[in-house]
Amino acid sequence: MKKSIWFAVTLGGVLTTAAVQAENTWNTKVGMDYWWATNKVDEVKYQGDDPISAYVDFSHSLPYIPNFKLRYTQIDNSAISFNNIDYIAYYPALHTDSVAFNIGISASQFQSGEYRQDGIGSSQSFNEVAWALYADGRLIVPGTQFSLIGDMQFGGTGDNSTADVMVGLDYVFKLDTVDLSLRGGYRVMDYSFDYFTGEPVEVREQGFFTGVELNF
Repeated sequence: MKKSIWFAVTLGGVLTTAAVQAENTWNTKVGMDYWWATNKVDEVKYQGDDPISAYVDFSHSLPYIPNFKLRYTQIDNSAISFNNIDYIAYYPALHTDSVAFNIGISASQFQSGEYRQDGIGSSQSFNEVAWALYADGRLIVPGTQFSLIGDMQFGGTGDNSTADVMVGLDYVFKLDTVDLSLRGGYRVMDYSFDYFTGEPVEVREQGFFTGVELNF
């Protein structure tokens, strides 16, 4: 799973270089969060690793073509583990000097998944894709470098449903060639998976996170 994190970060670095050379046609953000999450699978807590999330966000001024964000989150506990890769296409809905609001759609790929009922016994593998509506926003606190930030994804088909919500605060250091943001907040991931024999499996990860973002 860790290879996927470094793949996302490396991809961001390569594409960032291309974006900087494109005479400001593109704006690129690269970030990583550490998430102190508690997990529950079917309302039972299991021992697991704190998730790490990495993302690359490309925006531009070209008409009609959506902006794009790629986000990776690693979920790993004794009952369920998977790579959560979000492919997000979005458009700006409202942008002013102090407010930014975007809307779009996302496809979440659940890759290399393994589920063990009650955290024991043999596992069931899964590799699936779920579609969802997406929105994110930013509100700059007047007279400061602080901003309120948030994003959300909601989707569902049949007995499968996904909800991924983040709210937080960031502080921007404006450097010569890049903006450096320190951020923190709270994230909740609430999924219902009907990919296995028996009843749908309820997966919930929630907790505080902290991270860093580079804006080119």
